[in-house]
Amino acid sequence: MREWNRILPALLRIAIGWHFLYEGWSKLLHPGWTSAGYLKSSSGPLAGLFHWLAAADARVALVDQLNIWGMILIGLALMLGLAIRPAAAAGIVLLALYYLAHPPLFAPLTYGASEGSYLIVNKNLVELLALAVVVVAPAAEFGLGALLGRRRSPHAAAAPLLDKPLPPVFGPLSRRQLLAGLTGVPFVGALVLAVLKKHGWRSFEELQLTAHAATRDEYVASATLKTFRFVSRSELKGYLPQGRIGNVALSRMILGGNLMGGWAHARDLLYVSKLVKAYHHREKIFETLALAESCGINALLTNPLLCGVVNDYWRNGGRIQFISDCGGNSVLEMIQKSIDAGACACYIQGGVAD
Repeated sequence: MREWNRILPALLRIAIGWHFLYEGWSKLLHPGWTSAGYLKSSSGPLAGLFHWLAAADARVALVDQLNIWGMILIGLALMLGLAIRPAAAAGIVLLALYYLAHPPLFAPLTYGASEGSYLIVNKNLVELLALAVVVVAPAAEFGLGALLGRRRSPHAAAAPLLDKPLPPVFGPLSRRQLLAGLTGVPFVGALVLAVLKKHGWRSFEELQLTAHAATRDEYVASATLKTFRFVSRSELKGYLPQGRIGNVALSRMILGGNLMGGWAHARDLLYVSKLVKAYHHREKIFETLALAESCGINALLTNPLLCGVVNDYWRNGGRIQFISDCGGNSVLEMIQKSIDAGACACYIQGGVAD
């Protein structure tokens, strides 16, 4: 039990560090992420400050960078065990700002919320209190800081033989101390591998085949599209026109959501839906929605199952509207869920209405 009293605080610190590091890293990997929407929607006691920050692009850009790199550096420090108390204190400040931006006080209860329901206590406050525990019990022996800080003074008998005292040197380390000091390193490595797996990376074979395919036709399979001209957003001519349905302004082109939800309509090719779902992970969907918005597309047609993803995208600063097809076991339940999640319009899917 005494051993676990030393290990559990270290695991708590590393887990919080993992969360911070991945939050920052995922935002860095998502070029469309911005804190603008989060700041603009602030309703807490510091709402005036957050609204002021959101009012200028330069201030938003600064806040974005502080968020991203603050999370990354805090996460690395907590995981590796370097400057633990300053990192935990910085994390407390960051979480306090998140909490004050959207405090879960006495707003009406919203049914169908994707993240659950909170009253005064939410996940930001819980993690803030956990970091306070880290400040009090940093478990510093399980970290690189313990290795870098282990020094011993020279023997007193050796001092007269020298003109000046010996400088401090690293003291001897046991294998147990070395392993304890390196505790966080495997976790950082595991996070890196997990991120690479989630976001995808190209193997050496893929790189070689791609390089050959650019110059030699025999590397291109017969079913491969040999010529395709990609264009950039700068080549768009004008802005996508909009129409109106009642009070809702909709772009003349609407983004479809079938592939994002895994509905591939691939007939008997049962594996295709799994491939589509694996490709359209949350960050990829966010990237797609941000790209659509930058091209003037302001609406997404999707199923209520993706309400949570759309809500998360809004919390990350996105503004695309979504139209719900209300598909599901109960039309009335899906209509209510869609409305609660903020759908700008609903319709009954043809397969159900017929």
